[in-house]
Amino acid sequence: MTAAGRAASARIHFLADFCREHPLDEKTLVVPAFIVGRQIGESLARQAGSWINLRLVTPSTLAAEVLERSGGAGSARPMSSPSELALTDRLFRTLLAEGKLEYFGRAGASPGLVHALHRAVRDLRLAGLTSADIRPERFLVESKGRELALLLERFERALAADGLYDRPALLGRAVKAAAGTAPSSGWILGLRDVRLSRLEAELVRAVGGDRLVLVPGDPVFGLQRPRHFWPAGPVEDGREAGPLSWLFAPGQAPSPRGDGGVDIFRALGPANECREILRRLYAEATPFDHVEILTPPGSAHATVFHLLSTRTGLPVTFGDGIPVSFSSPGRLFFGLADWLASDFSSDVLSRLIERGDLVLPTGGTGPPLAARTACRHLRAAMIGWGRDRYASRLRALRESKEADLRSLAADEGGDALDAVEARRAGRIAAIAEIDGLAAAVGRLLSVIPEAGAGGAYDFQALCDAFSRVLRDHGRAETDLDRRALEALLVRLAEVLSEGRFPPLALNEVLGLIRAAGTSLRVGASPPLPGRLHIAAYSSGGYSGRPVTFVAGLDEAAFPGRGLQDPVLLDEERNAISDFLPTAADVLRVNLFGLAATLASLRGRVLFSYSSYDIIEGRESFPSSVVLQAFRLCRRDPGLDYAALESGLPEASGFLPGRPDRAIDDLEWWLDRL
Repeated sequence: MTAAGRAASARIHFLADFCREHPLDEKTLVVPAFIVGRQIGESLARQAGSWINLRLVTPSTLAAEVLERSGGAGSARPMSSPSELALTDRLFRTLLAEGKLEYFGRAGASPGLVHALHRAVRDLRLAGLTSADIRPERFLVESKGRELALLLERFERALAADGLYDRPALLGRAVKAAAGTAPSSGWILGLRDVRLSRLEAELVRAVGGDRLVLVPGDPVFGLQRPRHFWPAGPVEDGREAGPLSWLFAPGQAPSPRGDGGVDIFRALGPANECREILRRLYAEATPFDHVEILTPPGSAHATVFHLLSTRTGLPVTFGDGIPVSFSSPGRLFFGLADWLASDFSSDVLSRLIERGDLVLPTGGTGPPLAARTACRHLRAAMIGWGRDRYASRLRALRESKEADLRSLAADEGGDALDAVEARRAGRIAAIAEIDGLAAAVGRLLSVIPEAGAGGAYDFQALCDAFSRVLRDHGRAETDLDRRALEALLVRLAEVLSEGRFPPLALNEVLGLIRAAGTSLRVGASPPLPGRLHIAAYSSGGYSGRPVTFVAGLDEAAFPGRGLQDPVLLDEERNAISDFLPTAADVLRVNLFGLAATLASLRGRVLFSYSSYDIIEGRESFPSSVVLQAFRLCRRDPGLDYAALESGLPEASGFLPGRPDRAIDDLEWWLDRL
């Protein structure tokens, strides 16, 4: 590519021109996330050279600013998603105890049902609906509609009574505040190809007024624009579009312009798919900071790259972060839940200590007990399970060491003096270690509350115990671990503030606590020099890097299964409101969203998928996106999956194929066998 303009997407072209035309006007660009905004800003600087008076905000940030300017911010406190889930759980249990849940009460207060109800409440509220808008006769079963409306009403009342607001409440209040004030004097810019919820779109319209400008993306030919997106812009001829704008219209695609090309490969499982990406980079000597890798949300690919980074030092950034469970505090958090769920199994405790995630201080000024030593004594004590067995079994182990010590004193004449003294010193040291271990385990157990009447646990007390164990017995030596520890403590504090539950069974309490940590991700970063960048389909494609891998394109991962919501069925969603997305809408949004991202890419693009599920021992098949890419490469819209199967090279596996493609010592040696 010889011209800088040829390397930029339509979005960056438009923003660069707009900034040049309105250099001194205040401009606010609404972006889905701040990391996305930073990448757009960097790409804009590369294209336009410089820009001023352009602010990048998310819809939630814009809502907070509107409320602050209007004086309507108030003293209400925001809620996180786990806090909303905990509130939904508490309200459901209250209604169940009051005997008001005939339809939903049959299943009891199961975690799966509560999660489904929370999703339904969130979807209704993001669509701008209240309990008064829920008409039971529009449900297939009227009692379900009545009970869902009752739960939503209790949710609304709880927010008002406790001075809380969730994200829909924040957006809704901001929409009302913006409607009562003059529109912004500056320009409000929105990304045309980014889907917003009803409340988000209403807020952007209300704030922007006649100063709202929709930033176009590259055209997507051959694919219908889903509903709930911003209206389509003027029809373009595609002369400046990227080659993947014709992904779903390969028969209309112009001749290749040398923009980098499209390639496809397959691999045996996601791990080998990730390895093959790295092999190609090594073999072609591609700089890491020229590459972005897009992965399906929730797939194993980001996990594989994180593990490779940990083991080999691979320089990598993650646009969406990594699950907190891959940090030391995260492993302690979930491991502590497993320890309690297993009735304080000594094996679970030993694993936490062995990995270094749980530190057992001796209580004095000396160093913590060595992990290997502590685990050796725990296994020798034969504790098994049970909270009360730790003290008695460690005491029995100590007594056995004391008996050995006395027997050595009685047999002093039988062996050489030096050997006897060495064994005596070993027994004395072991006794001291067991004493230290017993004291440390005792302190750990004293933090964890015991069950009350009927084996029920106090939710708040157990949350507080998790926080204390993380603070006092955790390890946070790296920046990632420190961030994870802080995030977990903040999340536990949020859930604790909503933890007004009656005593619950242990598995129910642990389910709520685990849910608080499951959605946490840490270490999110924009692309950095010298590093690969990993991002999800929905948040990637903004880096402007010349090489993009689109991984994980098997039919099970993308565009999705299209399963209906178990609480709000598609027929009921259509009857309640046009703004409630159905399962078909979700599939269309996923497909169009990826198509719009691909259309914006410039340079070389490589598609890949896993052709074999190693765990299940069965074949897996490509997504329709892979077939479309194959048709585009061959300029033949009539090709089918059989042609795709025969036209691709053999699936990449565990062997690199050549020494220069090996990504670590293991692959180098395997290639030599």
